[in-house]
Amino acid sequence: MAIRPRGWRPSVSQLGKLMTFEGYGPDSPNVVFVGLEEYCSADPTQQRDSIYVRCNSPVFEGRRVDKNAALKELTGLVKTAVPVWELMAAIMAGLGSGDHALEWELLGARSAAAPLTSLLTELRPLPRPGVSAFRGSYIEEWFDFDSKAHYEKVALKAGAVTLRRALLGNPPPRYAFFYGLPASDWARTNLRAEMNIAFQERDDDGIEVGVTTSGTVVALTGFYNGQHAATAFRPQSVPRLLLRLREHQIDTLE
Repeated sequence: MAIRPRGWRPSVSQLGKLMTFEGYGPDSPNVVFVGLEEYCSADPTQQRDSIYVRCNSPVFEGRRVDKNAALKELTGLVKTAVPVWELMAAIMAGLGSGDHALEWELLGARSAAAPLTSLLTELRPLPRPGVSAFRGSYIEEWFDFDSKAHYEKVALKAGAVTLRRALLGNPPPRYAFFYGLPASDWARTNLRAEMNIAFQERDDDGIEVGVTTSGTVVALTGFYNGQHAATAFRPQSVPRLLLRLREHQIDTLE
């Protein structure tokens, strides 16, 4: 049964808010993860119910919100067992506490007490029903896009604003991890031009590392679980990533 009131649809201001949503985490994170992979359900009712919650719950006030509070509000509407989040937690554990379960809980949290803080964001905003899905989705129904290509163009522009804001924060993050081919391609192209960053040669785990002019260590980490064998970033790739950071004389966070 749908939780939306009959006939409800987002207002113009709510649609704008959805497009400028930046993800989960604090305003000045130590670590930025680009590649949230928060795909919503393929079920049309759940898609639209999720958007109703995001538009009306006080938990979703602001461009960045607390991950755990958001998941509680979205119970039954979104995935909570996300393989990429497990990788993020493993990276955070390697950089700090060593406690995987604790770091998963702290991912995207807005708690100032967290020893390490992280922002979970995406190259394209909005929870999407799939990489290529558009027809029949809430995006086609409620947004005024001419086509999927039009949506992708607008979404990518909005996502780029988010990423630049995150990387040029005051203070800037210590680390930024770009997960997946589109996010890595964006970083390789835009950060080289805008922040004079030169990435090191890609290794067998698909890892490339560089440093921005403001001192943020940027790592490009490929895909999860062999979707693309040449750039498959798997759980066993995490120790190699941490080693790459140490090889570049980059201290892990205490």
